[in-house]
Amino acid sequence: MIAPQREGQTESVAATLRDQFADSELAVYTWPELMPELLELMEMDLAAPRLLTVVLYVVIGFGFFGTILTMTMERLREFGVLLSVGMKRTKLASVVFIETLFISFIGVIAGIILAWLVLKAIDPIVLSGEAAQAVIDLGFDPIIPMSFAADQFYTQGIYVFLIALIIFLFPLLKITRLNILEAARS
Repeated sequence: MIAPQREGQTESVAATLRDQFADSELAVYTWPELMPELLELMEMDLAAPRLLTVVLYVVIGFGFFGTILTMTMERLREFGVLLSVGMKRTKLASVVFIETLFISFIGVIAGIILAWLVLKAIDPIVLSGEAAQAVIDLGFDPIIPMSFAADQFYTQGIYVFLIALIIFLFPLLKITRLNILEAARS
């Protein structure tokens, strides 16, 4: 059995070995080729965390939407005054867009730093009792190491920025449809 250090190397190692043993009776298989049922079970096992992630993003989206909604509604009079003194709606929308991006950026950076600190504080999780014994019986160390892969952090940041861009549509619509006289009176 050959076990590459990284999962991404599996196919290239298998292809190299297949080329080397092409003339012999030996066959080279990767574990997904040998155990497709296990791969299907693993994919089904990941369905619940994916659903939970979607729910979490919906909660984040509504929390962020509440912040932007409050920011927009409390400033309608200000927007009306700015438009009445000659500010163009596109310029006002771009200012609000930059504010939304700054709020998003600060939140994403703070979230990444906080998540990294929490993960660093609990890394690794050491199992004890029956759970540790079960893992030892399977031939593994009774620890759960944390992953500090950068893509896990910046991918989440990209998703939050996409949510922010979608949420920006509300203040954009509010600014483009804003009646200057009604906004100045409120």
